[in-house]
Amino acid sequence: MSGMQETGSSGKVGEKPRRGAGKGAGRRTALPRKRRVRAVVAPREGGGERIPRAEARAVAAMGPRARDDVLRARVKVRWDRIALLSALTASLALLFFTYFRTGVFRVSEVRVIGNRRLDAAYVISRSGIDHRDNVLMLDAGEVVGRLEGEPWIKKARVMRRFPDAVELIVEEREAVAQVASGRCFLLTDLEGFLLELSDSPWVGYPRLELHEEREMEVGGKLVGDDFLEYAEVLGAMSPDMLLRAETLGCDARRGIYLLTGEGVRIFLGGSDDLQLKLENAFAIMDDCEVRKKYPRLDYVDVSCPDEPVISPRSS
Repeated sequence: MSGMQETGSSGKVGEKPRRGAGKGAGRRTALPRKRRVRAVVAPREGGGERIPRAEARAVAAMGPRARDDVLRARVKVRWDRIALLSALTASLALLFFTYFRTGVFRVSEVRVIGNRRLDAAYVISRSGIDHRDNVLMLDAGEVVGRLEGEPWIKKARVMRRFPDAVELIVEEREAVAQVASGRCFLLTDLEGFLLELSDSPWVGYPRLELHEEREMEVGGKLVGDDFLEYAEVLGAMSPDMLLRAETLGCDARRGIYLLTGEGVRIFLGGSDDLQLKLENAFAIMDDCEVRKKYPRLDYVDVSCPDEPVISPRSS
């Protein structure tokens, strides 16, 4: 009929459909809720300490006497923790005062290890350590920097020996030769570090004849191809050879040469097979038969180490 309104199968005319009605209605499953443990305030006897709800219920289910015992135990644990924290804080304060405000850790002894040329008192003075310093507060990096500022000291370490001692461990450079600078003479090591200055030539160190004059001062470093060649020769020489050497130079025609204290020149040529060349040259000079036949030698040429050439000195 034209004047009638259609109705749904289960609803009234004009009624809004219910939420979830229709396809799949009646199949909804309630999502599980997360269980949350809330804290509640315990009774007045507990001192206002917050405890979980489940525990509060268990306590409430007890008798009055048992409940009071539980609450007192909780208060006791809390005060025990406070006492422990207070004791720890007091101990730290006492340790701080002992370490930094008393003389327990003040330096009373400084030992120097590894020094051969430098005097121990000088090394201690160079370090800047004195009896007012605290072993714990000592700046080891600053001490090492002051020590390694001394040209003779190659490396330095600082070791704390509790409660009141410090060890300075140093590694010194080794001088192998000397160079002339004006009227002065400076010692140098194999790396070219200039170690010490003297107004007169050093005894027991060969003199290096540099190709050109250059500015030199203690604490500086030699550079240049000429020094690098000499350093290779010096590194190949034994301590006995160094003592017998007087001058190390370079000849325009025959290359590197070594002048010994006996006045014999040893021509080495290039910088190859240096150790073999030096051993052959000194063996010839020390050979009794050669010395008997040639009492005075002018030079020994070992630029070809397998075919050495000797030249007697004319009388």
